[in-house]
Amino acid sequence: MKKNLILMSFLALSIFAFGQAQESITPQHKEKITSTDAVKITLPYSPEVVVKALNNFVLITGRAEAIKAKGFNLSEDMRLVNNNINGVDMHFFVTLKESDNPNVTDLYLNLASSTTNNEDNGVVSYFDMKEAKDYLDNLEIAITHFATDLQLQLQNKNLSKSKAATVRLNGEADKLNKKQQSLQQAINREYDSKKYDRLTKRIHVVNQKVDKNIINQSNQRAETFKQSIALAILINRIKA
Repeated sequence: MKKNLILMSFLALSIFAFGQAQESITPQHKEKITSTDAVKITLPYSPEVVVKALNNFVLITGRAEAIKAKGFNLSEDMRLVNNNINGVDMHFFVTLKESDNPNVTDLYLNLASSTTNNEDNGVVSYFDMKEAKDYLDNLEIAITHFATDLQLQLQNKNLSKSKAATVRLNGEADKLNKKQQSLQQAINREYDSKKYDRLTKRIHVVNQKVDKNIINQSNQRAETFKQSIALAILINRIKA
C-alpha cells in the first residue's frame, strides 16, 4: 500500500515536471557569457534518447516533421529561421537535469552560433530569444513521438536488466547459504584443531560474502522499484 501511494505521488508530480523553453545559459560556459545567451527546455527523456531523437529528426524525418514546427525551416542543417541564407550552424548542449535522475534532460540551444557560410567563416550570429524559444518548443513537439518510443524501449530494457540482476543475486544467495551451512556442519563435527582453523577461516569469508549479498539485494530491490516507477510515469504520460 505504501509503495502504491509513493508511486501515485510520482505520477502526479510527473504531470507538472516539464514546461516551455526558457532563458538560460549553457552549463559549460557560465563564467564567459550572459544570462540571455541560450534557451533551455526540459525534456522527459534520457540524454541518450534526446541525442538519438534529434539525429533521427534531422537526418530522416526533418522535412516531413517540419509541418509540426510551423514557421521554421527544420531541414537537415537545423537552421533557426526561414530563408536563412547564411546557413547558421545550430549549437545544442545536452545534459542531465539532475544527476540522480537519468530520465530527465535539459536541452540547451545557444543563441550565438557560428555561420557555415565560407565567406563569413568565424562570424558569430545572434538570434532573437523569442524565436529560439519558439524553435525549441516546436522541436519538442516534432521529436515527441520518436523520443517517446525510444524512451519506452530504454525504460523496459532498464527494468528487465534490473529484474535479471535481482534473479542473479537471489541465485548467488542460495549458493552462499548452502556453502555456509555445509561449512558450519563440517566445523561442528571437526575435532582436529588445524582443520578446524582452516574451516573457520573459510566460513568467515563466506559470511562476509553473505552479508555483502544481503546489502546488494536490498539495493537492487530499491533500483527495481525505481525503474518500475519510471516506467509507470512514462506510460502514464503516454496515455495522458
